[in-house]
Parts: sequence; structure tokens; C-alpha cells
Amino acid sequence: MFTDTLKNIIDGTPCENSTHLIVDGDEKCLTIKFHCEYNGKYDTPYARYNDPIYRGEVVEFFIGAKDEEIYYEFDLAPNDTLFNAKIFYHKEHGVFTKVIDEKFVLHSVEHKGNKYVAIMKIPFEKIGGKARQYIFNAYRIASNGEKKEFQALNPIGEIDFHCRDKFIELRIENKE
Repeated sequence: MFTDTLKNIIDGTPCENSTHLIVDGDEKCLTIKFHCEYNGKYDTPYARYNDPIYRGEVVEFFIGAKDEEIYYEFDLAPNDTLFNAKIFYHKEHGVFTKVIDEKFVLHSVEHKGNKYVAIMKIPFEKIGGKARQYIFNAYRIASNGEKKEFQALNPIGEIDFHCRDKFIELRIENKE
């Protein structure tokens, strides 16, 4: 199991809207939980699968095999709207995104007071299989419609979530 707190994406300082990340897995799925606090309200202007929910309040999880240029983006808004994409990354040519039409991520959002927990279960078979070495980063855009706070597990130094060289290694241990 991996657990940590997201920080300001630019300088790594603590965020006004706290986000705690838990990543775990079993034989079939990777489970990601974002425990989010917010001050007042959050902005979620989209409600359909694969809408551009990353323009409002959203949590995001990027993961890929360490030895490949392809990685996956999984975004979940507080209204339980999901966005999935396969990202083709090339240092010289940039990033190309292909939206994933297949709905294979189990997801839910639980609300309590000024907090919500966003949960995603991603089958390993859909991201290359469990035996692979993975790299990842996690993000949150805390948005109330007027102000946005950009957060990252591993700060990047700029507001650009697609910095693969800032992804960190993920180890999922077998539970026996």
C-alpha cells in the first residue's frame, strides 16, 4: 500500500484544500482513493462520461509501465463523472491523447460535510498486467469556479500534469 498527501504542484508546499492519496491493489485491480477536503463549494460543470471534467474540480491518476512511452489518465469529479484516456508520450513530439471509450473503471464518490472520497478500481489487465513495473503521479485541481488550486503527489515546478519524468515508481506487493 502507498499513502501520501498531495502538495502544491509548483513548489511542494501544503495546500489549502487537503488531499490524501491511498493506492493499493489485489490480484485483479489497482484501487486509488483520494480523500479530499474543500472550503465552501466545488465546481463540477460536466456530467457525462469522458466530458472534459479536468476543467473543474477533479482528481487525476496517471500510470504507465516504466519501460513504455504510453501511459493512462484516469480522472474523477466529485459528481462521480469519469474521464479515461490513453496517452502517447514522446519527448520530442509531445503528448497525444486518445480518449478510451470502453468503461472498465469501477468508481464512486462518497460525500460527508466538506469532504469527499473519490475511489477508482482499475483492472491491471487494462493497463498492461500486474507483473509490470509502474510509474505514476496523482493530481487534484481544487476548484470552486473562481479559483483553482493545482496539486500533485510529486510536484512538477509548473502546471503541466504530463511531465512523465516527474512520475514516481509504484510497487504493488502480492498479498498472501
